[in-house]
Amino acid sequence: MTSGYSFTTLESIIADGAHDEASLGGRNFLNRDRRVSFRCVADNPPPSDNVGALLPIDGYARLETSYRHAMRTPGYLANGIFTFEDYGFFEACAQPIDIARREALMGEPICWGVDFADWHARTHNLADILDKSSGYLDQLLQKVRNQTVSGSAIVLSAPGQEIYGHWILDVVPRLWTLNQAGHTTEPILFQVLPGWASYFLDMFDIDPARIRRHPASLFRVEQALIPSASKSGFRLGTTSLSAALAQVMTACRPVEIPPNLIGEKIFFSRRQLGHSSRRSVVNIYAIEAEAARRGYRIVAPETLTVAQQICLMKTARIVVGEDGSALHNIVFAPKGARLGVLNLPERDNLWHLGLCQMLGHNLAYLDVPADPEWPLDLGRFNQLLDALEA
Repeated sequence: MTSGYSFTTLESIIADGAHDEASLGGRNFLNRDRRVSFRCVADNPPPSDNVGALLPIDGYARLETSYRHAMRTPGYLANGIFTFEDYGFFEACAQPIDIARREALMGEPICWGVDFADWHARTHNLADILDKSSGYLDQLLQKVRNQTVSGSAIVLSAPGQEIYGHWILDVVPRLWTLNQAGHTTEPILFQVLPGWASYFLDMFDIDPARIRRHPASLFRVEQALIPSASKSGFRLGTTSLSAALAQVMTACRPVEIPPNLIGEKIFFSRRQLGHSSRRSVVNIYAIEAEAARRGYRIVAPETLTVAQQICLMKTARIVVGEDGSALHNIVFAPKGARLGVLNLPERDNLWHLGLCQMLGHNLAYLDVPADPEWPLDLGRFNQLLDALEA
């Protein structure tokens, strides 16, 4: 079987579209050739490269340079609804496919970054599905027509759909966008929905009856509605993201939390996540013991409900932990809170800095040893806590 497919970026489709200059920010567009259009709901401002939230300790110069570079890199942050006419969607993450063109879409505006899109297509053997022979393609198109979602449907399946941190940064603002755009009745295609996610659906009055699973591994939607992301790379759409988070905060009602977990200083522990593929600090028990000695509450966030995590943050002044989804809970802390990130050597997670910059918090990163067998020095860890508590 001879196989072949190519990628095209949503950003290029946007650039080639006919834009309506009279629309909000001149963002609305229609690309007839690609059967893609966009209606803007909120025009987020350009990102600022201000790093005032970053405390000057470990790796400050490197992080400052990386953040400024990321903020100055072009990105698409308009907030609204993309409409894809007669597109296919592939596997659990619903990778958009223009089947007749044999093109897979990638693009930050719909949470499909370049690296993940390429990895996803290769891992799931997209090349074997989009065969080059015209006869095979005709058969495939007929098969997909039998797996069609008729009319309009919202596609929310996306990379990271089962991860808590992606819900905070990606899904929650997209739910807000759907409501702002008036899309309150259409079915919602969501292949992987964690049990705890129902809390966020309730926050935005999403009727569970609207949630549908994919009809097949490759299926077609006559008119797919996809809310845009509120981030592009490390750049954040501050207007839409802050509005969505504010709605969650307003809707959250007090819940009971184990008294031994409540405090102004929280250390989020990942050591119970034995299934996680991400490395952990080798002497994490000693690190947690030192944090506890200094008055930090050691919290395993996965043992709490979403409501409990939010309420726990409402009284938090300092939050510390290994890089991971739980640290995004800092968005629910009072203005002026401080975040300490035990930073993994393979990546600088600048979303933490962007969120703190947006919300009026401060943060500091502490680089863990590059060698996974080396312990994190307790003296350096105490320097991090000293800076956060100053």
